[in-house]
Amino acid sequence: MKLLEKGTVYLIDDDDSMRKSLVGALKKLGYCVKDFYSPSIFLEETHHITRPSVVLLDMQMPEMSGIELQEQLNKQGLLMPIIFISGQSHPEQIITGMKQGAVDFLLKPFLLEELMRSIDQVLESEVIQSNLYYHYSSLTPREKEIFIHLAKGKMNKEIANELDISESMVKVHKSRVMEKMQATSVQALTTYYHLLKI
Repeated sequence: MKLLEKGTVYLIDDDDSMRKSLVGALKKLGYCVKDFYSPSIFLEETHHITRPSVVLLDMQMPEMSGIELQEQLNKQGLLMPIIFISGQSHPEQIITGMKQGAVDFLLKPFLLEELMRSIDQVLESEVIQSNLYYHYSSLTPREKEIFIHLAKGKMNKEIANELDISESMVKVHKSRVMEKMQATSVQALTTYYHLLKI
């Protein structure tokens, strides 16, 4: 899979030289990068955000801190994976950022390889989750019920009793769920269920 197919990197940093340097380096490596010098401008553009994506967010900015921007995104329901980058940060900021859902924290100056590794891990996870949501959305309401029961380890007979349908009908739905979710086992369905956080 090419990096350009894996998602977009959104970079928010008020330091012009740092931002331009990072954009140039990441684009040379094949990433799709969109950069912003201001958190408020980024917030205005959130309706254009494509997924899968990752946010590279400077912690210390005069207009709005990285933590404050993260809070705004969370309030809007935009639970985007964030990698904080900062020249100086207090431990409590790092803790707050991670508690609010950040996936990594890199102190400047950091190695480009370190940043790449973090970005790739996030985007790979995002791609997997996006695919799972796509497959899950293709299930009918009844298939979603069956999927959840199966993922929780219930047997066909138990599901049939709970949903007041025949066991043979459960088997039909189960087969469709496995096919649509592209699952090779019930254990895989359980893993998908936890990844989907439904």
